[in-house]
Amino acid sequence: MSGAKKIAWVTGAGTGIGRAVAQSLAAEGWRLALTGRREAPLQETAAMLPDGALVVPADLTDQASIEAAVKKIEAELGPIDMLVNNAGTNVPRRHWHQLTPADVHTLVQGNLTAPFLTSLAVLPGMKARGGGLIVQVASMAGKGTSAVSGPGYSAAKTGFVAMSAALNAE
Repeated sequence: MSGAKKIAWVTGAGTGIGRAVAQSLAAEGWRLALTGRREAPLQETAAMLPDGALVVPADLTDQASIEAAVKKIEAELGPIDMLVNNAGTNVPRRHWHQLTPADVHTLVQGNLTAPFLTSLAVLPGMKARGGGLIVQVASMAGKGTSAVSGPGYSAAKTGFVAMSAALNAE
């Protein structure tokens, strides 16, 4: 899929992998929408791009927030041709004896529910237009366990990997 004038929505675009993906896509000619929880890092990423980007801060664990983000992106840039599901989270106290129910909820919402909802938000439009691309950025924790990641993070990322495979199979 050529990037010239295509629209890509990158989540978790304020730092790290998401920022690097945004820079790479911009270099290929993609028009970008950048989403994350914090506006300031998103603005920093946009300022690094030759043609800037649409900054759309959003809570990706909230369906209404996702719907508003998609609506804004499509109104200002056009239909979304690519979704890069990169946003995710972990908690500082991540080992089983430290986790609270609230921590588990945060991990599942941020690492499984959010990419599930963003995928579901763009798929109907992609199907109606006859194509599109969803890039799922998970973690090696989704393929195996690690003492570093913690059980809540590993479980959520494993679910994310399985969800991605199931969507692809359909």
